[in-house]
Amino acid sequence: MSLNSVGHRHRHRGHLSLVAAGVAALAACFLMPAIASAGPSDVTLPRAHAGFDHQIGGAYTPPAGVAVVSRDHNDSPAAGKYNICYVNAFQAQPGAEKDWDADLLLRDANGDIVYEDGWGEALLDVRTADKRQRVAAKVGTWIDECASKGFGAVEPDNFDSFSRSDKLLTKAQAQSSIRLLSAHAHDKGLAIAQKNTSKLSGNGVRCSARRPSPHRPSTDPRPRTRSR
Repeated sequence: MSLNSVGHRHRHRGHLSLVAAGVAALAACFLMPAIASAGPSDVTLPRAHAGFDHQIGGAYTPPAGVAVVSRDHNDSPAAGKYNICYVNAFQAQPGAEKDWDADLLLRDANGDIVYEDGWGEALLDVRTADKRQRVAAKVGTWIDECASKGFGAVEPDNFDSFSRSDKLLTKAQAQSSIRLLSAHAHDKGLAIAQKNTSKLSGNGVRCSARRPSPHRPSTDPRPRTRSR
């Protein structure tokens, strides 16, 4: 998969909840799957309050003060840093509909694909156990890639896609999906954290408050692209 430009906008649906970054406090919510897997105690977590740089649009040398870096699964980890691997787990990248089985793209009553406004990403259909397993299997290959490259954690994006689905998807379906991904990540020795929808953090996850980091390293002036 290749880089896909979506203009000069930044992707700011929410920084990963593994660390605190910027001026706002984030909740660190480590997913606890309801099925057997290596637990969070078996993975390495990032240092609290560490400087964080979100590089999902393309890798570059982290600024001074950065200890934790998030990069797309197509990129390599940053040397000497705690590395988080980005995967788009609940939506297809813009223009990547053909990479998914047609029936795994969410469709409305007219048979039209449901897209997220603004980003042009097709929502994935996780309404049945079979579809959740198939989506998780594909995302799981990316998680395998993260592990083989030496990343320490996974950042699954768009857990909150159900909130943009015109009520076609439910939060219960999303939670069932994220548990599959959480179990697979733990089996690969990777931490995994909840990035979106912190209001669901009381159901199946363990959370603790974090203070904002004194660093704000994500100030690279170059325009970002959104990578697949």
